[in-house]
Amino acid sequence: MHLTIATIVAALCVGATKASTLSLGILPHYTVDVIPGTFPIVDLQSAKGAPNVTLPRDGVQPDTTQADFPAILYLCAADRCVDCWGLDLATMPERECFNAGFSFVTAIISQPSNTGLSFEVFVAPPGCTPPGQLAQVNVCYFTYPTPFDSFYRT
Repeated sequence: MHLTIATIVAALCVGATKASTLSLGILPHYTVDVIPGTFPIVDLQSAKGAPNVTLPRDGVQPDTTQADFPAILYLCAADRCVDCWGLDLATMPERECFNAGFSFVTAIISQPSNTGLSFEVFVAPPGCTPPGQLAQVNVCYFTYPTPFDSFYRT
């Protein structure tokens, strides 16, 4: 019995410090095309993130309580956020790396309120490292120079 409890505690400690790659099959998702030209397009490498938040498109963080949701993360197989797979960020566990099961070259967080999020959203190449922060909502990000296949939120 003592060995079982110690094993569980050790597993929880390791899980808290290292992101694991999980299957997307456990998360509700759907496919959609984001309408090209509706959102600005930015190179992910040139984007500057803010710790612990994802800013609204205008870059101003509101002082009032944010309406984080609805907010949908779209991972897109084509340029300009086309041919996208969507995931409701409200259903996504925190601090867990997910493998999309396909390569994507653009990504966007669509948030109708445009208020930004009180947490960060990252996309990454295989292995979830090095990640790139989707620094603003309602902005389409290119993942150059390589396709990405992983993502997570804080």
